[in-house]
Order: sequence, then C-alpha cells, then structure tokens
Amino acid sequence: MRLSDNDQKLWEEDPHEYVRKGYDIIEDLYSTRIAAMDNVNPNSFCKALHSVVTGMCDPGLHVRVEFVFALRLFVEACKYLNEIQPILPQLLDDFFKLMNEVENEDLVFTLEIIVDKFGEEMAPYALGLCQNLAAAFWKCINMAEEGDDLGALAAVGCLRAISIILESVSRLPHIFIHI
Repeated sequence: MRLSDNDQKLWEEDPHEYVRKGYDIIEDLYSTRIAAMDNVNPNSFCKALHSVVTGMCDPGLHVRVEFVFALRLFVEACKYLNEIQPILPQLLDDFFKLMNEVENEDLVFTLEIIVDKFGEEMAPYALGLCQNLAAAFWKCINMAEEGDDLGALAAVGCLRAISIILESVSRLPHIFIHI
C-alpha cells in the first residue's frame, strides 16, 4: 500500500492520528480503496484474501491496520469461511498483537464481525478472546476517561464481542464455566 505525501507526513508526525484518520466513515464514502475492494472478482477472492492476511505481518503499523480493515470487508463478504478457518488461530494472534500496539475501534469492530461469523467455531479460542477483549476494554475505558470518544466506542465494541462469544459458547458448559 502506498501513502500519499500528506499521509506520509501525518504518519511521521503522529502515527496514531494517521490510524484514526484512516477510519473516518465519511472519508470512506469517497474512497477509491473501498470501491476497489467492493469489486473484487470472485475468482480472485482467495488470492486477495491471502494477500490481506500476509499484509497483517508487515512491519509497518499503518499497513497492518489497513489490512485489518480489508480483512473485515473480506469476512463480511465471505459466504463460505473455509478459506479463513485454517488460518484463524494465527489471525487471532496477529490481531491481538496489533490491538496491543494501537487502540482503534475498527480493530474491535473487525474482531466482533469475525466472532459473529464463526459463532460456535470460536469455542476453542473463547477464553483467550475474552481475556484479550477484557484487557482491550480497560484500555479503551482509560482512553474514554481522558475524553476520547473513540475509546468509549471501542469499549462498547469489546463488550459486544464478549457478549457474542458468551452467547456462542453458552450451549457448551465445559467452556462457558471457565469464562
């Protein structure tokens, strides 16, 4: 992914603001990046998905966050989760590493969508997910107490994701009791 000169300057001055700017809903309405992602050829879906997953390992923070956003679009569009399922453990691990580096409500929202799509299949990861989401929740609450409205939104997203996990494993008492 290539940065414009203005984006590069913002990235160098304040990488966290760059990440937040990248997730402005109004800006997304006019984004050529979003339009391109909406028109991915179904035959290229798997190849593009693997590129997105590979991009999540990029050394650049802004690149990894961009690829998480792209991943959300893929998961939302995905009718069959067969392509994502085998890489889910590594994907979740990379996801939480990124959440530890930057607080962003879109990261939480993407995780919420993944949890919702996979439902009971998330059971093996439920305890770790809830622990990580609880830690993210407290970080977001601290941000919100400092006057950051996005922190409050992210905290709500953490709670929604935990709720989805609890609902999906509620019929599995051997897991539910540990959470």
